[in-house]
Amino acid sequence: MKKYIYILLTSILLFTACKEPNPAEPDTKRDINDVLEYQIIDQTELGFQSEVFAELVIRDDKELKRIISNYSTTTNLDLVDKLLKIELEKDALVIISGNTYSEKALISLDSIYLDNSGIIQINYRVYRKIGVNSRAKSPALAILIKNRKDAIFKFNKRFENDGEVPDLDGFKTIAEDITIDSKRRWKAVFNSEDEFKQWESEYNANETDFIDDVDFEKEVVISVGNNRFQSGLYNYRITNVQQQGGRIIVNSVFTMIKLESNTDKQANHFIKIKKTGLPIYFNPTVIINNVFTGGKFYHENYRQISIEASIKTSATIAKVSDYAELFSVFSPIDELTPADIEVDFEFFDLLIIKAPTTNFKAKNFELEYLKRDEYGIKGNLFVFPDNSDLTKNYDNYIFIKMLKTNIPISKNFEVKVK
Repeated sequence: MKKYIYILLTSILLFTACKEPNPAEPDTKRDINDVLEYQIIDQTELGFQSEVFAELVIRDDKELKRIISNYSTTTNLDLVDKLLKIELEKDALVIISGNTYSEKALISLDSIYLDNSGIIQINYRVYRKIGVNSRAKSPALAILIKNRKDAIFKFNKRFENDGEVPDLDGFKTIAEDITIDSKRRWKAVFNSEDEFKQWESEYNANETDFIDDVDFEKEVVISVGNNRFQSGLYNYRITNVQQQGGRIIVNSVFTMIKLESNTDKQANHFIKIKKTGLPIYFNPTVIINNVFTGGKFYHENYRQISIEASIKTSATIAKVSDYAELFSVFSPIDELTPADIEVDFEFFDLLIIKAPTTNFKAKNFELEYLKRDEYGIKGNLFVFPDNSDLTKNYDNYIFIKMLKTNIPISKNFEVKVK
């Protein structure tokens, strides 16, 4: 019996060893002795700009032109010129590129080979020299793979950092509420004294001796400010500066302290941090506008529009917080297109008030007040006629800018036609 079992096992092993591999089966290995031919087209710091490192496999001229159109800039014309000379009749083009912040950056090919599954393996390295003089770089590596138009590719990357990203250890306030003779708001980063002096001249800033205590070889100045408000007591402060990965994030808060109070005090904040060479980004400003019951909201009259109407409708009031909300409530017309709207939606909401349909266009309007009651934002608005035309109906729209708030519209909001 044991003899028969031995013969049976021997037969199974013999036939299994001689079985031809089936390419359709998963994990089937094949011995491929073909020589893989390739050519490095370019290796540059001025490649294609992409937020992440992109590994592009391009198999025809149409796709190549699309990639060049979407990703190229005026800084990488030499790379583009080399790519446009390539003919992809039988070949495949591999482009590896992405954005990084460093003093020097380069993408290098470590190895390229055809594995025993017929997949082209590309191992590459991203070298980054990191230091205080780091700037945005777009390293790129372009490789032409000969006679492999339909090949499957697998990429493996590794980063090689020369130096360490300097740690951020908080910020120091160097000035608050200095006099700025400008109604524009700003979020600014000053990497040199010349940059600050240019801004100082443009914004008519006074009392700026504090900049003398900044060592721009080792420090960077960051500032926010907003002096456009026509009334009220308010402030604008940088609250937090954090390093997040390869960037620095600045957070700020604007607070309307009291609307009824008028003051010459300005709202701005200047800080300094240790220079790291990392890019600096600002998060949207947090707006604190907690109006108590009976208090008034900061607002500015914006514009009015009269539109011929096919049917008569009652008054409506809507508060929108961005352009998408605006044009979901109000359809663009010749008198008001997206290009015509100039609202700083970081600081303001927009009230869209439609008066009851009438047989006249509005001459002007008067907003008596905008304050808070127990239900929300209460207003009292009067619309005054321009001329009468009994044959036509008009919808008169009033647009009011108000400091951002999460308080809803009150059911007591009144719109009256005089």
